[in-house]
Amino acid sequence: MGKGDGKGKGFGGGKGSRPGSRAASPARSQEDDWNTRPLNEDPNYQRPEVSEEELFKNTQNQFHFENITVDQNMSGTDSEKYVISKRFEEYNLDAVLMGNIKRCGYKFTTPAQQLAIPVLLDSRDLVLAAQTGSGKTVAFLIPMIQGILTQRQLRHGVPLGVVLSPTRELCTQIYDDARKLMANTGLDVCYAYGGTRTTLQAEKILKGCDILVSTPGRLKDFLDKGVVDLSQTKWAVLDECDEMLSRGFKEDMYDIFDRMPPKEERTTGFFSATFAPELRQVAGDFLQAEDSNTRYGYIFARVAPVLIVPHGIVQTIEDVGSHNHKGMMESLCWYIDNAPDALFLVFVKTKVEAITIEGELYQRGYAVAALHGDKSQQAREYALGQFKSRNIKVLVATDVASRGLDICKCDYVVNVGMPQDVDTYIHRIGRTGRCGLEGNAVTLFDGTNMHTVPGILQVFEKNEQTIPDWFAQLADRCANLPPAGKGKGGKAGKGGGGGGFGGGGFGGGGKGKGDGKGKGKGKGKGKGDGKGKGKGKGDGKGKGFGKGKGKGLGKGKAGGRGGYAAY
Repeated sequence: MGKGDGKGKGFGGGKGSRPGSRAASPARSQEDDWNTRPLNEDPNYQRPEVSEEELFKNTQNQFHFENITVDQNMSGTDSEKYVISKRFEEYNLDAVLMGNIKRCGYKFTTPAQQLAIPVLLDSRDLVLAAQTGSGKTVAFLIPMIQGILTQRQLRHGVPLGVVLSPTRELCTQIYDDARKLMANTGLDVCYAYGGTRTTLQAEKILKGCDILVSTPGRLKDFLDKGVVDLSQTKWAVLDECDEMLSRGFKEDMYDIFDRMPPKEERTTGFFSATFAPELRQVAGDFLQAEDSNTRYGYIFARVAPVLIVPHGIVQTIEDVGSHNHKGMMESLCWYIDNAPDALFLVFVKTKVEAITIEGELYQRGYAVAALHGDKSQQAREYALGQFKSRNIKVLVATDVASRGLDICKCDYVVNVGMPQDVDTYIHRIGRTGRCGLEGNAVTLFDGTNMHTVPGILQVFEKNEQTIPDWFAQLADRCANLPPAGKGKGGKAGKGGGGGGFGGGGFGGGGKGKGDGKGKGKGKGKGKGDGKGKGKGKGDGKGKGFGKGKGKGLGKGKAGGRGGYAAY
């Protein structure tokens, strides 16, 4: 990934003027200033159980997939027999389960559900690659619950179904979704994840558990202590497998599956946004293989990325200047001040950013909290509860900490900088406009993650949003940029200078000395398009760090951008 800074002529001419003047920051009263009160950490903390009525009331608004054509692929022996059904009624589900589906407001199946549900209902193993927010949770819960309901004789108080999730937040979301779908069925669902005392979770599991939703670390701990028995497990799901592997849970996954019946005696589902080579290897170990007699092996299904977001979300993008933190904060405060009764969910890339922005907003007088990995589970859930109850108006969150956030009445989502990919963008902005309400998604563009510009432009186009001229022009310039940090490693002692690119223009770097890891330092000169000056630093793992002078295009302040092989 490359960075750059310098004064030049950037795309879009800066923020521009807005109607009206900035209002004063809302004052916090001593009573409402919850940030100043110490949170007494409870060693026996357990997540408060939300009432069933509240769960159904907060059911999110589904995407309107019924009128959208989406590319779907399915492969595997006899895969053609699985018929695409757009309505849940066509699956001949248990009457109580079907009633819960209707109570959730689910009228039409999503493309991911159309592929997954019939396969899993047929007890075939499945690998499904589909983007975040495509309805995967319902896709694997319905067949699991239906299977247990039709084989109640298997119930002996130990988990028949197991769902593994990479994060605590996603774990609680799956648990809540399972509670809704299992209402009035007589089945029990439990969860297990870190950050809370093990005793209370263990007691509930030992009282009887049909479906267990857990993170790998806590489940392995419970298995080692004899709290959980997986010897009767008939259905197993790994959700967000790619994230599971990237977090280093591979060894735990193998240990957990070794405690289950053989793969020939269970139905297993892999759900992931991508299907990398490492994941293919794991799938081969965990899923049923094809033989010449009775087994057909697992089905592989893929749903092409869907660029449609829920109706009612107004998307906006604003150029705040490249690497311009002050301009970023001024823009963020402007939006907050001009919607004094609104709830703002602000996404950042790192916990350092979350802490910094939370602190600056607090100093300016805003009722604000942050969600990030360094917060205890109790503190994270407490902050989220304060936000939902509107005691605080701004919640600053990293992507990891925000997985599974279900906030029905969030008025604004603000991206501080460009998200790392289109899926992340769609996932973030889907946190507003829920429950049939309108929402606003604002992206404060700061010159980072340039490679995502063309994809996010497509999201604007697909959803008929207003596109600023500068953003359309920038998308053309960034059309062939690969993701940052994908360069090849360099030889010891040498490194190429990075190319400077951004609002300040393109500039080629020189050569210099490296450290044996593909990073080097050097200075060089280059030419860009138009007028102005810009500086850039490149870090493409093999392209090195370099400085270059370039000429820019347009008006305003912008920074350099380097490290891309294309330049």
